[in-house]
Amino acid sequence: FKWLKWRVTNHKVIEEEKAREAEERRREEQEEQEAAEEEERLAAEKEAKRSKNAALLAERQKKEKEKKERWAEEARREAEEEAARKADAGGESLIVQGKVASVEELRKKGHFLVEVAYGSDGEDRVQLVVVDKPVEVGQTAKVALEGAKMPDGKVAKRSKVAGEWSEGVLLELGAAPPPSAPTDTAAPEEAAEEAVEEEDISSAGGAGDAKARQRKKKKGG
Repeated sequence: FKWLKWRVTNHKVIEEEKAREAEERRREEQEEQEAAEEEERLAAEKEAKRSKNAALLAERQKKEKEKKERWAEEARREAEEEAARKADAGGESLIVQGKVASVEELRKKGHFLVEVAYGSDGEDRVQLVVVDKPVEVGQTAKVALEGAKMPDGKVAKRSKVAGEWSEGVLLELGAAPPPSAPTDTAAPEEAAEEAVEEEDISSAGGAGDAKARQRKKKKGG
């Protein structure tokens, strides 16, 4: 009965205490909720920032990769162009000008084994097989050696023709050398003999005149 009386007497205090405790619990729950929301927000911002940084890094890496690929492509193209220039220069140096040193007719009809001398002293030689083209010793010849790039864009190759190795391609053939004029050796020899005979006759005539003058002097004496 005393407890009940105390409850009735202190009802207002008890209710205020309960309300205060409820408010504190609500406030604590609200703070916990706000803290959780703040943590989630910070985590979301952090994740967004990480995602943004990852995207920027991926974009930068992509650009760097594209730049490296572009540089590699440019370097490859420059290397190919340089190789092509060297090949063209080398191909041009393999086209030589010389003279036909010898011509030999092969067993196969219309095929000739031609040797061309070239170089500053003509000591370098190249062997060609020429088909259906008259060739004479002394003619000038333009030859594409093995590996030379020819005017039609093809590359001269060493090949076997009619059983003989053709070490290049005959590009041009100059005019045939003019025939040498025959020398008349008999005429100078005959002229020399006539001059000797005339000298002998003159010498003989002079001796006869001297003897005749001597005879006339004796008669007069």
